[in-house]
Amino acid sequence: MSIHTGYIIGADGGGTKTAMVLAGRDGREIGRLTAGPSNPTDLGESRSAEFLTETALELCGKCGVAPSEIAAIFFGIAGGSNELFRTLCKKSLKAAFPQSRTGVLHDAARPLRSRRCGPGGHTGRPYNGKRQRVHPEGRLSAARTGPRFPPHPRRTP
Repeated sequence: MSIHTGYIIGADGGGTKTAMVLAGRDGREIGRLTAGPSNPTDLGESRSAEFLTETALELCGKCGVAPSEIAAIFFGIAGGSNELFRTLCKKSLKAAFPQSRTGVLHDAARPLRSRRCGPGGHTGRPYNGKRQRVHPEGRLSAARTGPRFPPHPRRTP
């Protein structure tokens, strides 16, 4: 299945709750589900990966969308930088959604890699007087068809 024709699932998870959204390729929200905590530090890597996959399947069932119709899944999870957790989560997701592209990162990285199910999402942060767009490859560019810009320099204390 192509990411251009299927549905997309995105989640933001942490130590208190997990918010998960199912959207169409056009960015239209199909459904939303709020579940319990999914932080692998609290639940353990294996349980957290299983919980997220179960929650994604529950969201599909709630919205009447078959798992085979999901083109891409991205989770931004507190503790998502844990390599064992990421491996277990991707393995669990591939078992339930074998045709889907999957991504699991720490929740702090989510805004830099996110996009509105389209060519790119606005960061809302100006650079050289223009709003920027984050592309799937992670590079930043002007919201219009301008040149590519480097990431924002880190602020020094």
